[in-house]
Formats: sequence, structure tokens, C-alpha cells
Amino acid sequence: MRRRHNHEVTTNGVPRGFIDREELTPKEKEYFDWVNPEDSFGFFRFYGEVYHLSQFERISGAIPGWDGFHPTSISTGVLIKIKDEQIIVGSYQAGGRALPPQEKTPKGVWLN
Repeated sequence: MRRRHNHEVTTNGVPRGFIDREELTPKEKEYFDWVNPEDSFGFFRFYGEVYHLSQFERISGAIPGWDGFHPTSISTGVLIKIKDEQIIVGSYQAGGRALPPQEKTPKGVWLN
């Protein structure tokens, strides 16, 4: 028997552009010191936080219409959908109302 998951997703559905590493603050650059300095593509902002594509795991149909996720707690996280070199971002909550991420996941806990 296949278990059905109930995820509530919140998004404005508007594609946004990626930002270059050079647009990050010195503190943000320090936080992302694990990203290859030559890899300046793949950063974006969501609710005031900076994310990089390498923090996201592909979800292959687990949440229809989304390409990847990054958990921010055991039942919440950030969703991404790549579209024409832009990104659509949303938040999810399993079994309830989706809320924006409140804090960054501690450094070194990425799902790659």
C-alpha cells in the first residue's frame, strides 16, 4: 500500500533570477565558503535568507510540480522549481500550514 503524504505549499509562483556570488555580503560569502569560489551561479534569496542550489535534494515526484527541497525542520522546508534559468521558490509544511523558514540550517548539515 502506498502512503499518501499531505504537504501544504505556499508560493507566489513568480520566477526570480539567481544572484551572483559577488552580490553576497562578506558574511554570506563566509557562510558559503564550502561552495567552489569559481561556481558563482546558483545563489538566490528567499525570505531574507540566501540559499545555493547544492543545498537542495531532488524530489522526483514526492511533491508534484517541484524539483527539489531543503528541510528547515522535521516537517517544514523550502521547495524549488527551475524554469527557464530562473527559480520559483516556495515553503512547505507536512500535514499543516506552510510557513517561511525561520532560521538557517546549521552549517555542515546539507543534503547533497
